Amino acid sequence: VGSQALDGACEDVDVNGDLICVAAGSAGLHVLTRNGAAIEQSVDTPDFARDVDAISNYAFVADNFAGFHVMNLIDSLGVGIVGTDASLVPSSVNYAWTGDVWATASTGLSTVFAIYDPFPVTSPSVTGTVGLLPGFGTDVAPLPFPHYTACVANGTAGLWLIDTSTPAAPAVLGTISVPGQANAVAATSDYAFVAVGETFSWTVSSLEVIDITDPANPTHVSSLSTPGNAVDVCVEYSNENIVYLADSDSGMHVIDVSDPANPVIVATENTMANAKSVSVWEDRAIVGSGAEIHVIDVSDSANPVWITSVTAPADAEGISAVNDRAFVANRTEGIQILDIDPPILVSSVDTPGEARAVSLVDSIAYVADRDSGLVVFDLTDPAAPTRIGSVETPGDALHVKVVDDVAYVAVQIEGLQIIDVSDPAMPVLLGSAPTIELAGKVDVFDGIAYVAAGKAGLQVIDVTDPASPENLTYVRASRYDFGDWPGRTQAPTARGVAVYDGRVYLSVDQTNQGFRHLISFDTHCGTIATGVAQAEENRRPIPTRLLRGLPNPAKRETVLQYRLAKRAAVGLRVFDIAGREVRVFEEGAHREPGVYEVFWDGRDEAGRRVASGTYFARLEIAGKATTRKITFVR
Repeated sequence: VGSQALDGACEDVDVNGDLICVAAGSAGLHVLTRNGAAIEQSVDTPDFARDVDAISNYAFVADNFAGFHVMNLIDSLGVGIVGTDASLVPSSVNYAWTGDVWATASTGLSTVFAIYDPFPVTSPSVTGTVGLLPGFGTDVAPLPFPHYTACVANGTAGLWLIDTSTPAAPAVLGTISVPGQANAVAATSDYAFVAVGETFSWTVSSLEVIDITDPANPTHVSSLSTPGNAVDVCVEYSNENIVYLADSDSGMHVIDVSDPANPVIVATENTMANAKSVSVWEDRAIVGSGAEIHVIDVSDSANPVWITSVTAPADAEGISAVNDRAFVANRTEGIQILDIDPPILVSSVDTPGEARAVSLVDSIAYVADRDSGLVVFDLTDPAAPTRIGSVETPGDALHVKVVDDVAYVAVQIEGLQIIDVSDPAMPVLLGSAPTIELAGKVDVFDGIAYVAAGKAGLQVIDVTDPASPENLTYVRASRYDFGDWPGRTQAPTARGVAVYDGRVYLSVDQTNQGFRHLISFDTHCGTIATGVAQAEENRRPIPTRLLRGLPNPAKRETVLQYRLAKRAAVGLRVFDIAGREVRVFEEGAHREPGVYEVFWDGRDEAGRRVASGTYFARLEIAGKATTRKITFVR
């Protein structure tokens, strides 16, 4: 995707939001931001790529007379077209929540709304169509789940609403005219936002707000004139009060629609000319203007900031942004796949010792600085890092992990050092736990610290009470069969450790021979990827716990994890800060020992998106409860 040359040795890296911190040994700390854009890949299409929409592992392409394509996006399987249906001539595509793909298309002289079944992906097919005459469909947008209604921008025929509950027989529910040509549409559950542009008889450009709570009888709510020619519109579903409008003459407008009767342009980013398409993913707006693709930071929607531009091989007809990638329909040049966040070096700062590792929490960087201990930097202004605190460690600080205002530092000879960083400017040593061999790396998950301890292998330490850590067990890497290592004369050495998705990954090598292996344990330190290991007989059981939500904070959705040490009846609920029950996931279900994941889509029991704020997940087992805080940021 991208690379950035740096001074020094890249000892460690950590990422938080848009910040990337690199511990670069004697060169100190480098601070980078994910604020660039680069063409990652191009896929040619047989004809004229007019529109694209992407979700998960597939992109759906309207390719003019070559028809409708399904494009695989999984790198390991080869990015490219895997299936085509050429029975229609699609002009726009949009993926629907129902699993179907919706499109506007033509067959002969007829214009239709079409529903495609994209599966199997090697042979997509048309499920059903409904005529759109006398208009010419230019765009289609779904209402959010669980609605089965499509909004169609139908040219001079205005806005049409289509019932898609029976994919084989879509039907027109209602229509409403607009004062010009309906070029594009975006929708929420209650409103459609139509980009209206010029025609031969109209010289108007506007955003039309339509009430669609009754799809059979859409009603006009308001109109907002725009200074140029409105050609595309989108809404970012994590904040349905903001609409983004591409205006071919004046750039991208950010429009506040919190009061649908009085939409207001709150900002304009006019660094681009001939804006034709716009798509938003989280805090990035991607705008196509001619052959230029612009990346704009909209984290503060009232103050959009142009970040960078990329030149595409042809005009950008349509854009879909998802998962930090933008998919651009580039006319005769097919589909361009862009990564919108490659790194840019913004600053470097020297450290007093040798920066060996870094842990980044919000805008604070905690650096394991070898003989200078733990050094803390404030990166509120990434271009000007400021050292705000430090604490000496009783040996060389080689690695650090910060969790819940506590820093866990692997100190080469003295083992695990635990430091209170609730005040980053005044870090204070809380406790320590010796390791059998030299401590090199540490990771922490759910009150347990996992330390890569050289030839002793993996050391497991209970840090539920950070002031009184307690060794639980250790597992030697030499106990496992890695096959024949020619000239094997030394026991393998544990070099690194990481915890992910309920498993512990330990990297080991045999330094005198150069052989390296990765061992995978469950968090009970039982089974491993290359065989079966029995934990030490005196190992204390790791208790039942409610684990953290991932991600947390969350914008749209999160995954709640909990672990059972033995079979039990489980209750799992979410409450708001006032103690009101928001969602019930488990209620008395019996589960076997293991780690469980529960997906939370950020909605309450009624299917409504929860507001920004703090929520509490509560796990109840055998009359005992544990609680974790979950934060949503919309």
